[in-house]
Amino acid sequence: IGYGTLEAIQDGVDNIAIGYDAGDTIVDGDKNIIIGFESDVQEDGSNRVALGNSITVNDDNTTVIGNTEIILDAAGDITLDAGGGDLIISGAR
Repeated sequence: IGYGTLEAIQDGVDNIAIGYDAGDTIVDGDKNIIIGFESDVQEDGSNRVALGNSITVNDDNTTVIGNTEIILDAAGDITLDAGGGDLIISGAR
């Protein structure tokens, strides 16, 4: 949904894109979710989730939310990778 979404898709299936140019570089990728202005995954990526403005997800089975500060509130086990930045956890057990 949105101008230019999934415009390069050829063989990719089960992709969801919402936002201007969201997912516009996916060619063969499958099962990706892209929500946000000009957010994307690599052209052949699979099982990737991008939520936010101008985000690119480079690795399969990866979720990227926002560009800088993220607040996560969830039940269960969570694996986090700060990508070289500071990882701050509050309320941890």
